[in-house]
Amino acid sequence: MTDFETIAEFHRARYPLMQPQDFGKLAFQSAMGPEHMITDEQAAADALFQEWQTVSVSEPPCGPEPLGNGLCRFHLAKSSCSPDAAAVLAKLFVQTAGNHTGGRADLQARLAVLERLPVEGMQTWLAGYRRMDCPAVHHSELFRSAYHPHYRILSTRLADCFAALLYLCQTARAGLPVTVSLRGFNGREAEEIFSLLRGLLPHAVHTVLAPVGATLCARITPDASGENPTLRPAENERHSRRFPVGENRSVTVASPCLPQP
Repeated sequence: MTDFETIAEFHRARYPLMQPQDFGKLAFQSAMGPEHMITDEQAAADALFQEWQTVSVSEPPCGPEPLGNGLCRFHLAKSSCSPDAAAVLAKLFVQTAGNHTGGRADLQARLAVLERLPVEGMQTWLAGYRRMDCPAVHHSELFRSAYHPHYRILSTRLADCFAALLYLCQTARAGLPVTVSLRGFNGREAEEIFSLLRGLLPHAVHTVLAPVGATLCARITPDASGENPTLRPAENERHSRRFPVGENRSVTVASPCLPQP
């Protein structure tokens, strides 16, 4: 789902109480990505974990929502709240903020799409918004009270990897050696994932990515002692868990004793 008009209609159907400024926020996020650059990742993770703890158990989990432009809203679910999850999500958020380059022309094109929506008050709101030179927008009070939004803007590609990255971190933090297979990724994409892991697990030892058949494999160990340089796909190991990552891609994690999901 990449066409912004389709995306706007998707959100309009999911959130019937959306106000013009909520559509404006949608357009801004789609064009410009995260609103702020993050300079202190640990502070971002701490703030994220605090917010995550406020999410109600009664709020149903919501999958990533498309924004277009390779971005999505990644919603916080109470069931996955943990310091590790906050650290992983903060890392993905920082990566998204650093890599995304939005443009005012993209924003104007999306605002033009909003003009065609049959939403009461849209024309008046857009006129005022343009007079203010189109700044970042907050959700309306009606939207906040009705839907209790708790999310971060992520690259869709990175959002797809969240569950796999979290599981990898939890396994490696348990002091277990981990073999990882990445199927369907090119070398640049695979290196991006392991660059993220190196940031999350700075004291672990990562072997160099190596092609084994149709997969890229790597090994993560708690230290360099006893490391086995011979790599084979994680799928061939007795204890493994596979994570689908988008279309035709997967991350498989194997270890002598995998933690429970």
